[in-house]
Amino acid sequence: MLRNYLKIVLKTLLHKKFFSALNLFGISTTVMIIMVAALVFDNHTAPRVPEVYLDKMLFVERVKTTHGDDWITLNGVGIKLIDEYLKKIEPRPLMCASTSEVFELYASGKLQRKKMIHTEPSFWSIYRFTFQEGRPFNVSEFTQHEPVVVISRMLRDHFFGNNVALGQTITIRAKEYRVIGVVDDVPANCSHTYADAWIPYSAGAFDFQDSGDLDGGFSLDILPVKGQSSESIKMAMAESIRRLNTELRSSGKMVIISGPENSMELFARGYADHTSFGGLTDYLVKWIGALLLFMLLPSINLMSLNITRIRERASEMAVRKAFGASRKRLFGQLLAENVILTMVGGVIGLILSIVVIHVFSYQLLGVEADQGNVVLGIQVNYYVFGFALITCLVFGLLSGVLPALRMSKLNPAEVLKGGSK
Repeated sequence: MLRNYLKIVLKTLLHKKFFSALNLFGISTTVMIIMVAALVFDNHTAPRVPEVYLDKMLFVERVKTTHGDDWITLNGVGIKLIDEYLKKIEPRPLMCASTSEVFELYASGKLQRKKMIHTEPSFWSIYRFTFQEGRPFNVSEFTQHEPVVVISRMLRDHFFGNNVALGQTITIRAKEYRVIGVVDDVPANCSHTYADAWIPYSAGAFDFQDSGDLDGGFSLDILPVKGQSSESIKMAMAESIRRLNTELRSSGKMVIISGPENSMELFARGYADHTSFGGLTDYLVKWIGALLLFMLLPSINLMSLNITRIRERASEMAVRKAFGASRKRLFGQLLAENVILTMVGGVIGLILSIVVIHVFSYQLLGVEADQGNVVLGIQVNYYVFGFALITCLVFGLLSGVLPALRMSKLNPAEVLKGGSK
């Protein structure tokens, strides 16, 4: 039966090429846009090396400080706030403070921009890097402010070629660092770990620990320990912030932190109001509603095209019904044909989305062209492919149910006489 449906769909496509092209264009374009959005979302929120625990993690990336109605500041998190308040929760999860900066170097005859992360030893316990040489920096090197660095394979090849990098020194932003480790290149979509160099923040050009500010340029990455829930961490940190605001009451200041938020909330915040630190539930609901509306509009358009296309087959349906075909059978056939047609458009849309992702991957990931040879790491997985199939099925059902239902109810006598269809 499926084989017969496929033959009918093929004949339908070839019989009315213009309507077929409109159908396939509408389906494939819509599926492509939805798939690109799904791929970008998945590649920012799904766990992958070295961010293998991303689905379990929480993040605090912004601090809003108010002073009555006089002024408001919005910045990253300061080391003082992290060490004296946010880390003072029990049981204590794995936490690391990180910030980043860009440095420049000449490679392949042109100036390239590379990224360096300032962090602390616990960073290497939270994330799972693959070391080709050496090791990460430890607590002793961190507390002693030793200028050590872990570099990417790409940076090692730039400075040392095929030679051993361990023990060698490199100069970054006019300061020398001793190489103690080399790791595999990190994909650019790993937003919390992507860099070409990682150093202790205590050994950078600026001593972040001496700033004494509650806000700054850091983010706090949090990995719950076994048996610890995300909600318990959020409640404990909220209590720490309440304690801080009690201490600040006499000065008229008040501190609000964003989160802690999981990777999905963090991704959504990138498209939301950065000054609002409330929950993102309403925002996510709006996005889901917009997605459904986006799917509904082309479905209505496809529905009208399907009605026109199916009406041309009214005589065929009338003859079949006159020879005993049931309403249920006709409805099922027409709906199945439409779903198959939609699947064809969906496959085209999936292929187009993969092409778009690879052609515009730098723009979609926010990677600048002058960062040189960057590992992008965008890929289609089973979840995204399943989402594509579900999207096609929904399109087929939304655009095919009403036309199929109308045609299954036709009066064969009137149609064969040339009357109402």
